[in-house]
Amino acid sequence: MAGEFSIIAQFFDRAEARADIELGIGDDAAIINLPAGEQLVITTDTLNAGIHFPDATGPGDIAYKSVMVNLSDLAAMGATPRWLTLSLSMPEPNHDWLRVFSDNLFQALKMHQVALIGGDTTRGPLSLCVTAFGTVKPGTAMRRDSAQIGDVIAVTGTLGDAGLGLQCALHQRALNRIEHTGIVMSRLNRPQARVNEAIALREYCECAIDLSDGLASDLMHILKRSDCSASIDVANLPFSEVLLQECEEDERIALALSAGDDYELCVCIAPEKFEAAQKALRAIGSPLTAIGSITANEEGPEIDWRKSGHPYPNAKRGWEHFV
Repeated sequence: MAGEFSIIAQFFDRAEARADIELGIGDDAAIINLPAGEQLVITTDTLNAGIHFPDATGPGDIAYKSVMVNLSDLAAMGATPRWLTLSLSMPEPNHDWLRVFSDNLFQALKMHQVALIGGDTTRGPLSLCVTAFGTVKPGTAMRRDSAQIGDVIAVTGTLGDAGLGLQCALHQRALNRIEHTGIVMSRLNRPQARVNEAIALREYCECAIDLSDGLASDLMHILKRSDCSASIDVANLPFSEVLLQECEEDERIALALSAGDDYELCVCIAPEKFEAAQKALRAIGSPLTAIGSITANEEGPEIDWRKSGHPYPNAKRGWEHFV
């Protein structure tokens, strides 16, 4: 049976010479060289089988998603992703599983020129802890505490697809067309971190968050940190053709607000900059949809949910651990 260090050597030590990595895998710690004049941005996420992904999820999808959810956090900060560490706990070292896992891990890393610089492997229930490192020039990070009254609230991409994919993965829902199932399952298992979109938005945006737990929960994080409220018109939420064809309107809205796992960006942009921001994203083939605005905080942070201007009482909260 393969030991810890042979697993690392066989599947994870694929270092390529880079000027920003003084010392990578193989020592007690890594040494990295920060780009001149940039700040270090760090994020970490734990992904547990049965909680963050269904038990039947394949190793390739687990690896790919573990990278992208962390890069999504860096994108929400406007950071350029650069390095990553991985701690992997697994019941037994299955070589076929590890081969597929590691190949897909490096495929995801390569998409954004990110290097694996260290980590750990151990025996235990299937669980991953990923820490991602990025850099940003001082004063350019997009922060949750930077929303201003009057800002346009907007989102990239479409919302709710991953939530519908989870229903399919758990056999709670059968879609009318088999190709639709493949699309939403891909959105669930292989989300795309909006790194390029974030870099394009840094010039126009000071406040952002990635949508991991559903719009209702994630937007509230911005409101609490920025001490403000929001008005959202659910009639403006962007949906894919799959959701438009497969779901009734209220179900689509509920998936967008509460299902999570979309990993789109929710941003707050000054009204006079919004058109330019939309144009910048169109230039890279990405939509940016206005869904509401930041309002004054009168009785504590809250979201005024509307539908075509009228009160919408059916809004649901998003995901939160231990609740």
